[in-house]
Amino acid sequence: MIELTDLTFAYDEADPCVLTGISLTIAKGEWVSVMGANGSGKSTLVMLILGLLNGAKGSIRVDRLNPFDPNEVWEVRRKIGMVFQNPDTQMVSSSVEREIAFAPENYGMIRELMLRAVDRAMAQFHLTEYRRRSPHELSGGERQRVALASGTVMDGDYLILDEPTALLDPAGRKEFLEFLAQLRGAKGILYITADATEALRSDRLVILHDGKVMADGCPIEILTSNAALWDWGVEVPLEVELRRLEASGGRQ
Repeated sequence: MIELTDLTFAYDEADPCVLTGISLTIAKGEWVSVMGANGSGKSTLVMLILGLLNGAKGSIRVDRLNPFDPNEVWEVRRKIGMVFQNPDTQMVSSSVEREIAFAPENYGMIRELMLRAVDRAMAQFHLTEYRRRSPHELSGGERQRVALASGTVMDGDYLILDEPTALLDPAGRKEFLEFLAQLRGAKGILYITADATEALRSDRLVILHDGKVMADGCPIEILTSNAALWDWGVEVPLEVELRRLEASGGRQ
């Protein structure tokens, strides 16, 4: 389980806190979406979980491992796959096969096991035919599939995705979400999104505003509530707003 307890963080002691008193859990097999306006602390939260920032108060544990401990942070990152908004920011190799093999190679996986894991990841996300192709020659949706394969090839227990569909067209977004659904129940998923229709796919929805948790619970219940969603930077889909108005008898 990923556990955040009373997590508070500022980039500089003289600056306001970016996160304040965050307590949150993501269990293995659970899909948790996080929404909030720009500047609400979503990306900072991700970087802290991965141990990419120092100076936080409170605690983070990933299966009891501490990402702020230099002796444990690499094991934390082995357990967590990461998919960014722009796949190009994480592509470092000249072919799809080598890109997916990058993490296992760097963690010293036995070669036979690594080749088997890479073949399995390529097959799972329908990338085998692109094995020798450069990732940069692929479409946006195909590159995100490469990023998803790279983030899961180590078979860690958790996957963090930071607005992974933001740069995709509707067809690419639909395809990516279908592939992501294959992992549902198998991994703990922390899914940063600005799209409430995507958040409806998750088991839980967390809304951040000004670095604080404003809501944490069932996505449809939160999105059809009378909470100050617009004030928190959450745009409610029309069909969800109509459902809320119907349930409230048309009252705003």
